[in-house]
Amino acid sequence: MVISYFNAMITSLCVLLFWFLCGKFTSNIAARLLTVFIFAFATPVWQYSSTFFSEPLTMLFTMMSFYLLIPNKNDSGAIGRTSMSGLFLGLATATHISAILFAPFFFLLAILQKGKPVRENLLKTGTFFSIGFSLILAILAAYNYSRFGNILETGRTVAPELVDKLGYGRFVAPFEGLYGLLFGSSKGLLLLAPIIILSFFGWRHFHRDNRLISFTIIAMSVFRLLFIASRSDWSGGFCLGPRYLLCLLPFLILPLTVFLTHLIEEAQAKKLLLILGIFLLAVFQQIYFALGEIFLFSHLVKFALLEQNPTDWLNLLQSDWRYSPLIRLHEVELLPHLLRNISESFALWSIVLVMLVSLPLIFTLFVDYKRADKL
Repeated sequence: MVISYFNAMITSLCVLLFWFLCGKFTSNIAARLLTVFIFAFATPVWQYSSTFFSEPLTMLFTMMSFYLLIPNKNDSGAIGRTSMSGLFLGLATATHISAILFAPFFFLLAILQKGKPVRENLLKTGTFFSIGFSLILAILAAYNYSRFGNILETGRTVAPELVDKLGYGRFVAPFEGLYGLLFGSSKGLLLLAPIIILSFFGWRHFHRDNRLISFTIIAMSVFRLLFIASRSDWSGGFCLGPRYLLCLLPFLILPLTVFLTHLIEEAQAKKLLLILGIFLLAVFQQIYFALGEIFLFSHLVKFALLEQNPTDWLNLLQSDWRYSPLIRLHEVELLPHLLRNISESFALWSIVLVMLVSLPLIFTLFVDYKRADKL
């Protein structure tokens, strides 16, 4: 109970930080607000706020590291800011070791900033980023050694004789993992967070104004996707969607800030209404996930499959559409305890929650759009 409340607070901080991160790319309040609402309510970030997983805290530290790498105008504290960026990425790595996959891309972003020669950035900025990052890694190595007797052991290694039985902890061909992570019935990111596709359509506006950051996001996302897909444990276990890709969500949603700013300033009402409609559908989907108990659902399916197919139950759970939470999660009891004894239908509660979430956003978007139209 205590741990679940902790992640709720951490995820709220992630949403707040994402608001400031969007402010680095646009000054349009409506565009920022809609992007933040999409991140908070139209992606599985919402669902992970009530779990015991370390991904929300990892995401917070990673976002903070990225935020500090984006310079402000007339920035005079670049060295200190870069050192803190490395420190936060180190904290993210100490929280979940997979955050180390961001390190080479954040390092390159730090040294390739405009306004200074690459050599000077490599010697100064790169060094200070590495110092902050290495400080936490040294503490983590000391902790690993004191606990496991090996600085590289994080407690995630499986005994060799159990690797094949558990399907955990080994590298495999990435093809099955790639399909499962993107389109799988139980883990597909583009099925469990289809709002990301909308971000892809607006990427060219973001890329035009922020080429270095755009290339950084693309490169680190592709690298992480390929790395996770090459692991036998790519699914992340019993959870909603691809847990190991959760930290990519703020970066994949971020380009919408520039795209929405363009639509609002150009007063493109039809496209804005279309995006708003897509957003409401995405929120409805996430409410569907939020009101279901994914852990109970996964275990019930597991027990049923063990009786039918004890050797291949895990593959069926991850890939068989008959057991997809997309279409079966409503069959288990409602997750919020206060709603379990209420007679109203599941759909009615979903619609009410969609309206409550969307009203402030619609009002702000309407006011800002009318102001832009008058200008």
